[in-house]
This record gives sequence, C-alpha cells and structure tokens, in this order.
Amino acid sequence: MSRLAIARNARRARGMTLVELMVALVLGVLVLGGLVQVFVNINETNRVTTGLARMQENARYALDRIVSDLQMTGAQYCSSFDNKFPLSGRTSKRAMRIHVDNSPNGMPFGMPDMTTVQPAGAVGPLNWLMSPRYLMQGHECPGAGCAPAFTAPVTAVGLPVPPAAGVAAGTRLQGTDVLTLRYLAAPGVPLFADAPAGGPYQVYGPAVPGNVNSPPLSFQPGDYAMVTNCAAAEVFEANAAGNLVTPADSGDAGATRNLVGAFNRDNDARMFNFTRDFRTVTYYVVNRDDADEPGRRIPVLVRQENGVPQDIVEGIERFDLRYGVELFDRRIRYMTADQVDAAPIAQCPPRPDGLAANEPGCLWRAVRTVEVALLANTVDNVTPTPTDTYSYTFAGTVNAAPTEPMPVTNLPRGRMLRREFRATVALRNGNY
Repeated sequence: MSRLAIARNARRARGMTLVELMVALVLGVLVLGGLVQVFVNINETNRVTTGLARMQENARYALDRIVSDLQMTGAQYCSSFDNKFPLSGRTSKRAMRIHVDNSPNGMPFGMPDMTTVQPAGAVGPLNWLMSPRYLMQGHECPGAGCAPAFTAPVTAVGLPVPPAAGVAAGTRLQGTDVLTLRYLAAPGVPLFADAPAGGPYQVYGPAVPGNVNSPPLSFQPGDYAMVTNCAAAEVFEANAAGNLVTPADSGDAGATRNLVGAFNRDNDARMFNFTRDFRTVTYYVVNRDDADEPGRRIPVLVRQENGVPQDIVEGIERFDLRYGVELFDRRIRYMTADQVDAAPIAQCPPRPDGLAANEPGCLWRAVRTVEVALLANTVDNVTPTPTDTYSYTFAGTVNAAPTEPMPVTNLPRGRMLRREFRATVALRNGNY
C-alpha cells in the first residue's frame, strides 16, 4: 500500500478533537437546558391552571349551595296567607306555635319575646310562638375567640353551634361571617278528614282512597309533627299509626299540649314530619389541618344541617354577607348583621299576630335580598413566589402587599392565587 493511502486511512480513523467535543457538549447542555426549562414552565403552567380550575369549581359550588338555601329561607307551607301588610298595619307572616318541652332542629327556645303558657307542674314552656324573625340570623363576630351569640337560654336538639374563632385546627376562621337559615322542605300530606283542636289527625295514606301523590310521613318514635293550613301552624309530639297522627306527651308527666286550632280539610290543612322536614342550616368557615403539610391550615366552608356539620369545599378564606332590608319608606338599605341586630324596633315591620311585642332583632323580618361574597384560593401553593398585590372589594380590603399575611383572617399568604366571587339573592319567602 502506498504512503498516500496509508495517510488517508489514518486521517479517517483519527476521531473528534477536544475542541469539537467541547462544542458538542455545550450544544447538548444548551438543548437539554432548554428542554428542562420547557418542562418546568409546562409543569408550573399546569399547576396554575389546575389550581385556578379547582378554585373556580369550589367557589361556584359553594355559591350554588348558599344561594339554594337562601332561596328557601323562611319557606313554610302557605305561610303568607293574607297579604295584609301594609294596608292594615299587620303582618302576613305567621308565627309557628310550638307545644314541646325542648327545641327541635336547633330552633330558639324559651326566649323572652315568645309567649308561653305553663300548665301547673309542667317542665319548661309548652305553648310558645316562634317569631319568623328567627328564620334568618346572621352574625359577624370577627375577633379571635369570639363565638356567635345564638338564642339562649336554650334546650335544643341540633342547635347551630359554630366553634369560636381562632387560628388552630377546628376553630372558626376569624373575620368570616356566620349565617343561619330555617325553612320547611317538604310538601306535606293533606288531611283526609276535619280535625278538632288537639286532634287526632287522619291523613291520606296507602289505605285511603285518592292517595295518589301523597308521600309517606315515615314517623319514628320521638319525631315531632306539624299540622298547618294557611292561617296557623302547630308543632307537637306525636304518635303515628297507619294514617292516624295523635298528639303525645312523653316528657311532661301528663301535662296537656294545649293545641288551640281546629284544622279542616277544606282549608287544605296538611301534616308534616317536623323532625325530618324542617331544616336549620348554618354556614361558617373553619380551619382544617393540611394532611400533606404539617402545621399548615386550610380554610373550609362548612354547612351544618340540624346540628350535623359537613365540609362543603376547601379554600374559602372569606365569607361575608350584607342584607338588603326594606324599611318603611319602601327603600332597600344594605346592612351588616350587626347593623340589623342593632336597629331600633321603630324601624321594624309590624309584628306577627299573637306576639305581645316586637322581638329583639325584629328587623331580620324585613330582609329582602342578601349579598354574598366569597374569597377563594387555589388551596395549594401554585406559584413560585408570593402573588402580587390583590384587592377584596366587598369588605373594602385593598392593596394588601405580597409580604404581608392576609388582612383580617391573618392567614399566611402562601403562594396561592385568589379570586373574589359574589352573588345577590332575592329571597322568595318574605320574612314579614
């Protein structure tokens, strides 16, 4: 083989020089770095997008639940029966007459604004009126350790008792409102025959002709009954057998129930299982432990029904309300819960028939609309650094700097995104 061929073959087998290798490595690192950065950006974008979608879904669901309950507030069967106000200066909303020795479903009990009749030897009030003012009750109670002052003295089953405000797990998030609503949530069963005062009451049932659409009452021992028409409503202990509902008296050593009204079939009188059909619903925000990060708290919106709390959604860190109250000049004025409570009796609408005097907090009967505001977050930290300045316009909170804790609630800002959600709800059932 010639020297020229040998030299040519040697050049082919020489490989890469050090300079060529370094250039290749640099190019490889640049390409790999670009790919890593693209992956990081995609991952961060995905976390932010997922967080925003979760926040949107949580807040919308929370608003839907609150709005649904608000629209039911004060619902009773045929409760606004005469529409007399304001022509006669009387109210069209009746007060329920209660004939039991404790308070079912978290209703107020033994309040001074309620008329009471105590038979000799009886234990507790047995014949008292519950004003429709208690069908809605709001509380602000913003300070640490504050607990909403509901109705006392109380002997109640299912009383709404939100925890005191604080920062520990299980406490109510300070600076957030509390809302309690009451309503009847069933169509009831029509009476099959006229009933005298005190019953017994025969209702439609499987064995009664014409019972096509009447639902079963499904009474169990200890359940309360409610008989009502468009002029009166009475709640009492009852025994139920077949289609017959008979007033009972299990807790007062034979004291009578003093049922005062006769209920006629022609007036479309109906029977309800009051224990199951009447709702006392309370909303508040509570601190929960983050299972994935010890020491971190997650604010959770809670819906309590007849004393049983249920977590609704996470990431609701502000819950604020304003109440549109119709005053005597027929204008709507928006107030906080404290302002409604503190309003003088002179601003209240006329009291319901049977109440001896306008009750404390009687302006709650004049609430016509409710503004609801939620401040929701993404629950998890989704941004690489604390988020920018934000504003929460409903409560006048503006220009909170990224390095500061959240105003009012004092929650750590974290690396979460936040958004305000609002709704205005017109009440379907007037609280007169």
